[in-house]
Amino acid sequence: MQNAGQMIGGFLLGAVITGGIFWGFYNPDPPPASFDARGEEAGREAERDDAPVSVPPIGSKSMPGVEAELRRLILKIADLEAKIDAMPRPVTRTPVGDPIPGMAVVDEESLVRALERVEEKKLDALTVDELLALSQKHVNDQEPTAARKALEAALTRELEPKTRARAMTQLGIAHRSSGDYLESARVLQDVVDSYGLDSSEGTSAAYQLVWTHSRGDDKQRALQLASTLAGSPQVSATMRIHARWSEGVIAERLGDRQRARTAFEAILRDGRDMPNLGNTLDNAKQRLEALR
Repeated sequence: MQNAGQMIGGFLLGAVITGGIFWGFYNPDPPPASFDARGEEAGREAERDDAPVSVPPIGSKSMPGVEAELRRLILKIADLEAKIDAMPRPVTRTPVGDPIPGMAVVDEESLVRALERVEEKKLDALTVDELLALSQKHVNDQEPTAARKALEAALTRELEPKTRARAMTQLGIAHRSSGDYLESARVLQDVVDSYGLDSSEGTSAAYQLVWTHSRGDDKQRALQLASTLAGSPQVSATMRIHARWSEGVIAERLGDRQRARTAFEAILRDGRDMPNLGNTLDNAKQRLEALR
């Protein structure tokens, strides 16, 4: 019953979107950017392994009445779900029919499938940029399944190489967020192999792969990849700093205090003329002092 209520809720919100109110995109503020994308968030997100790829906001102004309408719909959906949950639960699923002769009988499974098709059509109506923004929003809202659906819809289309790499990297992050570290590693490694470490697309995917390995309990492999990124002359100076920071954090978690100290000292030395890395430098300094 709860699933049906949730699907009905999704249908109502889908109807709002289909009617022209793209509620997920009219927030004037961009979704949270990762410290590897903006360069100054490492300190703030020091204990957070996820680093979603930043995407620009879609739209810059709020549509009048959207928020009020959404609040009304959300309250209506919550009330409907509460009523559904309070209904007696039959031992066997019974078709829900209309007493009028000749009317079609629709069971719960058919209704769910129909609503899923509505959701698919909603995704089909969005542009690639909107799908990427929507997937980022779902990741930030800890809804990795919805994020994967949006990204998979985008990846069925003809995409420019850079856009495909971005979508694949976000898909790897979504898999990691749902705990599927093997699939996350496979997707991200595909991007690294396809684009190489001499491209920003390949290095971004490799950086995300570091944290997939780390969260998947393969910290030694994560440490090795972070060290490779940090020492590669093909990688940008900013990315080398972030990779070195990752190396220090993972080494610290593995108990290798000397390696962690060396990494944080390198950050303070090599990043002193990079003001956009202020938080990263501050965090490295704090960690280094704690290791002494």
